[in-house]
Amino acid sequence: MSYLVTPSSHKLPALSKILSSLEPIPTKTIVYLSTCAAVDYFQHVLPSILPTRDLQTFTLVPLHGKHPPKVRQKNFKLFSNTSTPSILLTTDVAARGLDIPQVDLVLQIDPPSDPKVFLHRCGRAGRAGRRGVSVIFLQPGREEDYIPFLDVRKTPITSLTTPKVDVTEENARVATGAIRQAVLADRAYHDKAQRAFVSWVQAYSKHQASSIFRVGDLDWQDLGGAWGLLKLPKMPELNRWEGDKSLGADVDWKAYAYKDRKREESRQQAIMARDNGSHRARPRVSA
Repeated sequence: MSYLVTPSSHKLPALSKILSSLEPIPTKTIVYLSTCAAVDYFQHVLPSILPTRDLQTFTLVPLHGKHPPKVRQKNFKLFSNTSTPSILLTTDVAARGLDIPQVDLVLQIDPPSDPKVFLHRCGRAGRAGRRGVSVIFLQPGREEDYIPFLDVRKTPITSLTTPKVDVTEENARVATGAIRQAVLADRAYHDKAQRAFVSWVQAYSKHQASSIFRVGDLDWQDLGGAWGLLKLPKMPELNRWEGDKSLGADVDWKAYAYKDRKREESRQQAIMARDNGSHRARPRVSA
């Protein structure tokens, strides 16, 4: 069981580098996120930064507790029976109680809210006598206290040394740009991103190890880049933050459209109604 200390904006580039470097190519990888909404969002944008190896792309399979039962069963079966490189993007719904054979790699992008779940997540890798790799991503600073915290709980983890993962600021900027391009393809992805980010912050605030995971210590600018956000959502946690809530993204919000025709028509009608209303509300100026 290993850990990687890295800023939020470096997490997904680091994930990509791990997938690029491990030998042999991991056939089954589980990536843990903290919320269902995060899975719903990242399933659309994560492919934009995943590597291709030996002309093979990684198939992304989402799974969380808010999926209808038939969808959960279908996706679980798809991942369980795969013979090609695949990633299960999931929440703690897949931490225990599901029999997933021959998992090569477990990546915990978000540490679990309940420390007891940590071992259950790690235990997915290398089952039935197989050797597997399990890595938890921690942000520099206070989150590094999670390492001795786990040690006290008799769950020691060591720094990841193989494969060696070096992520530069340029790697992070490229990843942010790629995710934003995917988000710009459909305004619906922006909506998903906003909901997912709010849900992630709420989950972060509910960590049982509350002295380690503190919302007040978060780097909002870096997090916005990590998520490929086009702007930070309106939320109480940001009321006193004086940074650039647009995150430097230059977006023509009036032209930014939904792919779904009916949804875009409704948006355009709302814009027209708002514009007409503002015109009617203007007072007349006497000659």
